[in-house]
Order: sequence, then C-alpha cells, then structure tokens
Amino acid sequence: MPFGEYIPFPYLLDPLVHHFLPGLGTFTPGDGSSTLHVDGLRDGMTICYEESFSRDVRKGVVEGATFLTNISDYSWFGHSTALPQSLQMAAMQSREEEKPDIRATNTGVTAIISPTGRVQAQLPKFFSGALDGKITPRNGMTPFGMWGDWPFLIISLLALTGLAIRPARWTG
Repeated sequence: MPFGEYIPFPYLLDPLVHHFLPGLGTFTPGDGSSTLHVDGLRDGMTICYEESFSRDVRKGVVEGATFLTNISDYSWFGHSTALPQSLQMAAMQSREEEKPDIRATNTGVTAIISPTGRVQAQLPKFFSGALDGKITPRNGMTPFGMWGDWPFLIISLLALTGLAIRPARWTG
C-alpha cells in the first residue's frame, strides 16, 4: 500500500515523509511464491489491501491458483467506507480471474465470493464468528489473467499516437 507500507519514489520522498512520520513505509516485498498448497490445490493468497490490485492477484493465478484467499486487518479503517469498498474490490478480482475467493477479516467483511463476483455468504462488519460455505476451485485463466492490462495499454497507446499524428482540422 503506497505510503502505508512503502514510500513511492523513495530517493525523493523518504527524507520528507520520515521526518514527519518516522517508521512509515519501511516494509519491503517478499520474493517468494504467491500461492499456498492446500489439500492438493493452489491457493492464490493475498494479504490485506493487496487484493485491491490486479497485479498482485494475477501473480497467484499465473502460478496456478484455483481459488483466492485474503486475510486482512481492517481495524485501522474504523467505520469508514473502506470496509464495503474492499469487499467490492475483492468481488471484482474474483470476476476478473473467475476464481472463488475466501476472505477472512478481523473487522471488515468476512465473505465467500463466487467466480462471477457474487457474494455468496458474509458475516457482518465487526462480528466475531465463523463463516461456513463451499467453493468450487477453478482451473485455467481468463484473458485478463493471461494478459493483464497489456491490451488496454496497447490500444490506448495506439489511440494517443493516432491523435498525435493526425492533421489538425479547424472548423469555422
């Protein structure tokens, strides 16, 4: 998470940020796998807000994940809109990758999400309990899982190039 776990452009911003907020953004990413082996299956594991970023979820899918899992500590969000928003972002990731998702949170929304992005079951916010449900792991990758943002970036670049090189036309 930018500014929470790491400082973007560290050579430029680190001295300023750490002057006012010492210790902020001092985490470094691991270099290990994004999947866990669970009962002969691969679980695409994310922690906390990683589930909001397609590149982090895709990493597990590329490594063969057949379902997704997210564990989160949302207590620092309090009663903000971040709790339902994180659930919506998780549902979008399930839909993009067509994989079921199991979310376990301490204060957020613990839920089971279908591969279509539909919330199948959930516990209320700030509720301590267990959520029972079933998922059906899915093999394979969607086009988004295979290519990510590349098609969008290429089309955008082509469109911008076309706008830049077309002759200017003035109507009058």
